[in-house]
Amino acid sequence: MKPILTVQYLRAVAAILVVIYHHNNAIRESFGPVMPGFHVGAFGVDIFFVISGFIMWTISTARPTKPGGFMKRRIIRIAPVYWVFTLIAAFISTDGGLRIGFDPEIGTFLNSLFFIPDWNPKYPEMVAPILVVGWTLNLEMMFYVLFSGALFLPQRLRLGALLAVLAVMGTARLWIDYAGNPAISLYSQSIVLEFGFGALLGWAYMNGLERRIGGRHGWKIALALFSAALAALVMRESMTESRALHWGVPALLIVAGGLFLEPYARSRPSRSLKFLGDASYSIYLSHLMALALSQKFIGAALGASAPYLALALETLFAIGFGAVAYLLIERPATEAARRLWAGDLKGALEAATGFNTLSRTAARLGSMGKTARPARADSQVTVSGETE
Repeated sequence: MKPILTVQYLRAVAAILVVIYHHNNAIRESFGPVMPGFHVGAFGVDIFFVISGFIMWTISTARPTKPGGFMKRRIIRIAPVYWVFTLIAAFISTDGGLRIGFDPEIGTFLNSLFFIPDWNPKYPEMVAPILVVGWTLNLEMMFYVLFSGALFLPQRLRLGALLAVLAVMGTARLWIDYAGNPAISLYSQSIVLEFGFGALLGWAYMNGLERRIGGRHGWKIALALFSAALAALVMRESMTESRALHWGVPALLIVAGGLFLEPYARSRPSRSLKFLGDASYSIYLSHLMALALSQKFIGAALGASAPYLALALETLFAIGFGAVAYLLIERPATEAARRLWAGDLKGALEAATGFNTLSRTAARLGSMGKTARPARADSQVTVSGETE
């Protein structure tokens, strides 16, 4: 099936929203300028989760797979670069100055590596691994396990079973005590329902919505969905305290609206936006490290006197930092894991050591800003932007 460019573009938007959210908070807390909070930036995570549910459903429907093969591809896609950044976070600390040395307890470190929910050592009230943003990866991996379990079922039963399990988990806080157990505390958040929202959208897309998005009224439908999402975001606090409702539903509307704009995106695709979508995972994983660096230079120089300029420059720095991490860490690490799993040790070593990485990086950067040619229908790139 053809790549869905608007999904990639929305991944870029989601990552940048989270970057702005954390950098804005850091500038306000560290340098005290009078500037509003950007709480809606955390909404980027909700967009990611809806997209994740959508991608998993469409991929597994377009190209049926067995549970083991599904989990193998998910682990290869998610784990290698996450492990690299977890190692960096474990050995290098920027709190109170640069410190190098293994810091966490071994149990905490292993829990972080293997996506086991645990209390964060620096933020004891938070269930998060050493790499704090990895709390979302713990939820992603939980969803992959549930989804692989659903693949054992007949196709007609999968969506209902998946939604039922997510519904029980996402409402569990209404009837159980979750405070003392990190796994229950994490997995009982209403945000897990957003994976179901995405899967439901993926089901609709694969059962007729795809054939309807090419109509001449697509942009009107998208505008209506975006407007409804904006209204829900503005009124969220007066409507409900449930994150799945006040941010998850708008995220669903935005992703759905993006699908109706796909014909327009496909007629004039953007290499830059596509690249940022590809790099969004690395941007997300690395942005707190970029924040720690930029606060010492950009923030220190401009945070108090020109906070909005500082925010803009720090955001650009984080995006650039993540893009470089994508080219030099994520791509080689993912390719090395793929080859190693296939038994190609030599190829894995070549990929891990960056064989030909500089030339590929130069070529990739050289193509930035150009308008991409429309993708062929027989492209091997999936809706997630990943080459299978």
